[in-house]
Amino acid sequence: MSTRRRLTGALAAAAAAPCLAQDGGASGDPGAKRVELVRAAAPPEIDGRLDDAVWNEAAVVDDLHQVNPVEYAEPFERTEILLLYDDENLYVGARLYDTDPERITANVLRQGGNITGDDTLFVTLDPYNTQRSGYFFGVNPHGVRFDGLYRNVSEYYSDWDGIFEAEAGRFDEGWTAEYRIPYRTLSFDPGSDTWGLNFSRTVQRKNEDIAWVSRDRRWDPSTAGRAVGFENIEQGLGLDVVPSAAWSQLRSFSPGSESLELEPSLDVAYKLTPQMNALATVNTDFSATEVDDRQVNLTRFNLFCSFRSAATSSCATPTSSSSGASARRAATARSAAPTGRPAGLSFRGASVCRAPARSSTSSSAARSAAARAPGRSARCRSARKRSPVSAWRPTTSP
Repeated sequence: MSTRRRLTGALAAAAAAPCLAQDGGASGDPGAKRVELVRAAAPPEIDGRLDDAVWNEAAVVDDLHQVNPVEYAEPFERTEILLLYDDENLYVGARLYDTDPERITANVLRQGGNITGDDTLFVTLDPYNTQRSGYFFGVNPHGVRFDGLYRNVSEYYSDWDGIFEAEAGRFDEGWTAEYRIPYRTLSFDPGSDTWGLNFSRTVQRKNEDIAWVSRDRRWDPSTAGRAVGFENIEQGLGLDVVPSAAWSQLRSFSPGSESLELEPSLDVAYKLTPQMNALATVNTDFSATEVDDRQVNLTRFNLFCSFRSAATSSCATPTSSSSGASARRAATARSAAPTGRPAGLSFRGASVCRAPARSSTSSSAARSAAARAPGRSARCRSARKRSPVSAWRPTTSP
C-alpha cells in the first residue's frame, strides 16, 4: 500500500511540473516567464507620457518581483511594463509607481552619464536567445539614456553606444518611461520569433532591486524570460556611414603667424550577415577611438600603452626585462619621430598610460618595498572620449 501511495504521489508531481514551468515564479523555473508581443496599429509618440491610445492594446508585464534585499519577495513598489512592436521598432512603455514620488532619486542630467546611482529602469534584450550575450537599455526619471552590451554572460560593456530613443515623465503616483529601440541597432536572426527579454528596476532610497526574471539575485542574458511573436520585422540595409572632421588652429607670437588645419575622416560599417560586420575607415580620427578597458597589473613589470586603433590593443605587459627595454625603446622612438608638434608633446587618444616617476634612492630596502607592491609600479587610466582639439596634452617621460 505504501509503495502504491509513493507511486501515485510521483505521478502527481510529474503532472504538475509543466504547470509550474509555465507559471515560473519562485517555486518553478525562474526563466520560464514569457510574453506574447502585440503589433502596434500605429507607432506611439515617444514623449514619456504614455497617453497614446495605442498603448491600451499593448502586452502587459506586471509580475515583477524583488531581487534585493529579499529575492522573490513582493516588491515595495509596483511596476507595469507595456510592449508593442512593428516592422522597424520595439516599443517599451512603463509606469513605475512610487508611494512617495517626491523622494524619487534622479541626480544625473547629462546624456550618456552613469545613471546607476539613480532610480532606473533597464530593458535587457537577447535577440539570438543564446543566454550568453545581449543588449541593455536604461533610463532614469530625467530621461537620461544609458546603454551597453552583455559579453560572456555577465560582463557588461557600457562603451557601446546604440541608437535608440527614450523619454521619461512624472505622474501623481510615480514616473513613466517610453522606449523606441530600432531593430537596425541590433543584430538578430530575422527567421526567429523568440528573443530573450528581461526588465529590472532600482529604487535607490530603499536599496531595492526589482526584476521580471532573476536567479540567485542575478539578472543577465542567462536569466531572462522570453518575448515571442516577432513577425515580418526588418533589419534595414545594415550600412552605417559616419563622416567627421577635426580642425586645429595654431597661433605663434614670435614671429607672428597663424595656421589652420582641417582633417576630414570617414568610417563605414556594413552588416554582411546578422553576425558579421565589415568595417572600413579613411584618415582615422584616433581621438574618437573607444576607451581602453581597465587592466590590473599584478606583475613587477610596467604597463605600456601604444596608439589605440579599432584593430589594436593599447596596453601590453612585457614578460621579461629585455622585452620591457624593447617596449621603452619603441616608445622612445615613437616620441622622437617627427610629428611637426612642439617637443614634449605626444598624441594621446582615448587612454593614458603613465609610468611613475623613478625614485633617486638606490637602497635595497626601497627596492624590496617596490618588489612587494608590484601593483603600484604603473598606472593605466582610462580617459573619456574627448574632442580632437583637446587630445594633445604634455606628457612626462617614464
